[in-house]
Amino acid sequence: MKIVDIIPRQICVKIEISKEDTQSLLDFFEKCMPLYVKVYSDSVTDDSLSVPTEFNQMLASILKEIKEGDSR
Repeated sequence: MKIVDIIPRQICVKIEISKEDTQSLLDFFEKCMPLYVKVYSDSVTDDSLSVPTEFNQMLASILKEIKEGDSR
């Protein structure tokens, strides 16, 4: 994985990430999220869970696109 570009608007980062790196990140999130939820379940901030959840969903979407592209 490497950073391709950083654009200063609301901080937009363009990265290059392999299928394997994406899968590794998704595996990590699958393993760590139960602990993260447990630790932050008493948190006052509802946003604390939305950041990793949204990132995880983006990664899953990226991996799905890659897999669909591989099957074409």
